[in-house]
Amino acid sequence: MNMATSSGTGIAVVNLQEFFHDSVQHALKNQHVEVQAQTEHYLVTVLTRFAHADEYYERGTEGRGQRPLACLLADALAAPEPTLQRERMQRLGDVSLFMAGFFAQSFARKLVAPTAIWPTAAAALRVAPCSRCCSPSWPPSSSISSMC
Repeated sequence: MNMATSSGTGIAVVNLQEFFHDSVQHALKNQHVEVQAQTEHYLVTVLTRFAHADEYYERGTEGRGQRPLACLLADALAAPEPTLQRERMQRLGDVSLFMAGFFAQSFARKLVAPTAIWPTAAAALRVAPCSRCCSPSWPPSSSISSMC
């Protein structure tokens, strides 16, 4: 059991992974959702990893920030080898799910609903090379790459 105590403006956590494990189990129970053990483990791992800002935000020439999901997709599709493409797609899926979960209120103020992110995340996480989406002509470079 995690030992989390409230300290005014935050919560003191002894073990971050245990904290997220307990939190995910509590949320699943409250929402009456059953998932496989590996799904729960995946969620806990993503939450634990992205609790560290350096894991979530990328360091660029202008400091730290999160690039648009379309740019992450363009990077993944442009990867020179399948292993790198899968790694980049995994990051796209992880970031998409994290954003949809933690920044849902931010989406509510924009024209994009969190439910619009979920298909992107799901597709990125189960990506397998196929002729349509992995061909050099898809997506058209003007549609995604130009935004990055």
